[in-house]
Amino acid sequence: MPMMEAADTASLVRRVPDDVAGRPIKGFKYHTYSRWFSTQHTDRMTTFWHNLSRFKLIQIVAQFRLGAHWLNIESGRFNKQPRSARLCSCCSMLDREDELHMLSCPLYYFTRVDHVNLFTEFPGQSGKGIPLSINLNQITDDEVCGFMNPPMFGNQEQYRTFWQDFAHFLATCKLKRSVYIEACLRQGLNTLEHSLPDCLSP
Repeated sequence: MPMMEAADTASLVRRVPDDVAGRPIKGFKYHTYSRWFSTQHTDRMTTFWHNLSRFKLIQIVAQFRLGAHWLNIESGRFNKQPRSARLCSCCSMLDREDELHMLSCPLYYFTRVDHVNLFTEFPGQSGKGIPLSINLNQITDDEVCGFMNPPMFGNQEQYRTFWQDFAHFLATCKLKRSVYIEACLRQGLNTLEHSLPDCLSP
């Protein structure tokens, strides 16, 4: 699984500290949205809510973009965990489980393989998507935002296909995460120390 080439700067969102002089930093969710999800597109024809018709698909994309989702970066906020401690419970990368982590977590690798319109093994050659595996320390906020907001295709059907694929990708990841954690709890396993259950194999 190839890694993305080194970028000039790492993600500024991920470099924000938990606190400054012992005082927690406020407005992090807005900062994340503005860096990763905000778009300069003014044409509603490019938006997910225009291209998705099923409520559940619109809902899951909206939740993901607004940070009102199932990942530990959000759920840990209610437990007053520092952001640096909100790690992924589904892999051994010891990485913060945020929206960016879903693009690299091993649990979702085969889900990314299944969505070739979003991800590709060789993005430089195909000219579309992002790598199936990326180095989160070398990806910029602009690259993340560019992925989360498709470019101006000029073809309405391509927008519709992108948002449908992305919504189904999120739904599958959410289900896989739930099944994996439930399976580990049922078997009394530490989710950080075991490989994927057979039910999650490709």
